[in-house]
Amino acid sequence: MIPSVSIVGKSNVGKTTVVINVLVELKKRGYRVATIKHHNHMSHFDQEGKDTYEHYQAGADRVIISSPKAYGVFTKVDNELELSELIALNEDLDLVIVEGYKNTKNNKIEIVRSARSNEMICSEEEICALITDTDIKIKKPTFHLNDYVGIVGFIENNILKRGL
Repeated sequence: MIPSVSIVGKSNVGKTTVVINVLVELKKRGYRVATIKHHNHMSHFDQEGKDTYEHYQAGADRVIISSPKAYGVFTKVDNELELSELIALNEDLDLVIVEGYKNTKNNKIEIVRSARSNEMICSEEEICALITDTDIKIKKPTFHLNDYVGIVGFIENNILKRGL
């Protein structure tokens, strides 16, 4: 299975910022990376008024939009896919970074930012590392909020190369 890591934490703690900056650093190092973002709300991801939106609303089970540089696929499902099923869709890449999915058994790096809270949402046993600007003491590797080089080094050595 393709290596993956979930970036988890409370709402508005900076998960998206960390994902983006880790992604940029991984791309600098030549990795092919997918991202998965969990969304709790029932909605369609396309814009109303666009042709693909109209196709989906008319009942298409799958809508594919294509351009010279990218394509996107929207597929209707009867039940939400498991995280492992979504990760498996990316077998041709090096790594999947997941934003959210705190209740899965995936490798997790938690973010705790003092402006939001000083408490972890996961137990120490559930995570492989912590990103924080607080003084939480745990026996797992801990990185400062802006240490993207260190975070990516950890991901390389512990998830990509060792297959955590």
